[in-house]
Amino acid sequence: RAPADDTEGAPLVTALRDETRRRVAALPDVASAGVALSLPGHGAVLLGRVGTEGTPADEQTPTTTITVGPGYFASLGVPILAGRGFADDPRGRADEVVISEALAVELFGSPDPTGRRLVLGSGERARSVEVVGVVGETRQLSAFQPPSPMLYRPHDGAGTGHFYVTARTAADPSDLAETLRTAALASGADVVVERSSTLRAMLHKGLVHLRLRLILMSCLAGLAGALAMFGIGGVVAHFLSQQRREVGIRMALGAAAGREVGRVVRHVLAPTAVGLGVGLLVALAGSRAMEGFVFGIETTDPASYAGAAGLLLATAAVTAWMPARRTARIDPAQVLKQEG
Repeated sequence: RAPADDTEGAPLVTALRDETRRRVAALPDVASAGVALSLPGHGAVLLGRVGTEGTPADEQTPTTTITVGPGYFASLGVPILAGRGFADDPRGRADEVVISEALAVELFGSPDPTGRRLVLGSGERARSVEVVGVVGETRQLSAFQPPSPMLYRPHDGAGTGHFYVTARTAADPSDLAETLRTAALASGADVVVERSSTLRAMLHKGLVHLRLRLILMSCLAGLAGALAMFGIGGVVAHFLSQQRREVGIRMALGAAAGREVGRVVRHVLAPTAVGLGVGLLVALAGSRAMEGFVFGIETTDPASYAGAAGLLLATAAVTAWMPARRTARIDPAQVLKQEG
C-alpha cells in the first residue's frame, strides 16, 4: 500500500509501484514480477459492458474488468495468445487494453483482434480503446465459476494507493516471503506491506467454509455407504439362511457346487440391481442441489455414479459368494440332517 488515494498522488504511486516491482524482479529466485489491483478470486473488479465501434449500448457484452501492470500475466502464468501485455512504460497508455480469448472471439469473431478498437461504456462516458493483446482465460470471480469475458486495463497509479505485487519463482514461495517483503519495503519509506502470501494459500483460505461443508458431506456420504453395505450384508445373510436347505437338496440330487454358488449370487444381485436403479434415479433427480458443492466435474458425472453402484454391487456379490461357497462345500446329507 502506497500513501495515495487521489489523482494527484498517481505519480508517486506509479514510481513506488515500478520500484517495488523492479526490486522484487531483481531477486535471484524470482523469474518474473508484476503488479495488479486484483487477484483471481479476490474481488476488486469492475463489472461493465464493452462493444465494437457502432454497437448499440443495449447490445454490448458484459465483462469483468481489472487493472494490472507490467509483468502481471507472466508472473501469474496467464499465456499471451496474441499481441503483447502492457509495456514497461511507468505510466502505460490509458487507451490500451488486453482482453481474454473468449471476449475476442465473441466481439470480433477472431482470436487475434490486436490493433482493433473497443468502446467502453456508453453515452457521455463512452471511450474508445485499442486492443493490444489477447490472453488465456482465468477464473477471476471465483474458482467455482467458469471463466468470464475479461478486460484488463493498464495501472496508471490513479485512484488508489493499494496494489498487489505478484512474483513467480521456481523455489518454494513460502521460503521467499520475508525476502520479498524486505525488497518491497526497501523501495520507499512510504511503502507499507499489509500482508504477503502465496496465491495458493489465499485461494485455500477463501475456500475454508466450502471445504468444511464438503468434509461434512463426505463423512455423511461415507456413513450412508457403510450402512448400505451392512444392510446388504444382513439381507444376503438372511436370504442364504433360507436357501441352505434348498442348496443341500440340489447338491444331494447331483447339482454342481459352482453352479449352486452362481445361482445364489444371481438371486442376490437381481434385487440389489433393482434397488440401485431406483437409487440412481433419485440421485439424478436431486443432483441439481449439489451443483454448488462440486468443482471440475458435473453433478451427473458418469464415473462417480458407476463407482458407487459398482462398489455396492461388489459388496452384494462378495457377501453372497463367500457363505454360498461355504454352504456348497458341506456334505449335503449333513445339511439335510441339520435342517430336518
